[in-house]
Amino acid sequence: MRFATEMLKNPGKYYQDHAQAQDIIETLAVAGISAGGQLLFTDMDPTEIGISTGLGIGASIAARPVGARVGYGAGRALDKHFPNASENSVINYLSKGIPGTPKNLEYWENLSDNPLRNLNLGLGKAKHNQNYVKPDGTERGFLEGTLGLTGRLYGDTLAQAGVALAMPSVMSSFREPEVGEPTAQLPT
Repeated sequence: MRFATEMLKNPGKYYQDHAQAQDIIETLAVAGISAGGQLLFTDMDPTEIGISTGLGIGASIAARPVGARVGYGAGRALDKHFPNASENSVINYLSKGIPGTPKNLEYWENLSDNPLRNLNLGLGKAKHNQNYVKPDGTERGFLEGTLGLTGRLYGDTLAQAGVALAMPSVMSSFREPEVGEPTAQLPT
């Protein structure tokens, strides 16, 4: 119970410091979008949408750490060959969470009256903590963290989108034909 009360006291700090919370929250957001799309654009019933959403969440939760590990591994190898990749300030400015971002976000720190200030700084720090800091507290290399971030973000999205797009046709293959609906005929 103490765990839940600590999380509820400061959810933004918890999100910033815990990669698993980020994964779950972001996965649930995409699951809601997928379910809404299926509701609006397919003939799936609520049960089928629920099954599809559950399978999509499972695929996404499984794909996030796999995508991150693949990215970290590739990035570690590339960091050895391109040790100065982090000096590209354009990449640092455009990407949330990478090591240069907190420095480049000083602009936001100076805007005390801007409501987006804390949100933008918090998101940048959360993504940095998740992808550029190892569990033992040491920093990852620039490309290791960047490719891990990319693998984590896109691996789950691809898995969840694949399930959401495939499920309408999969579900329709299990349905019984309705009265008056043509059924498959064997060639004569």
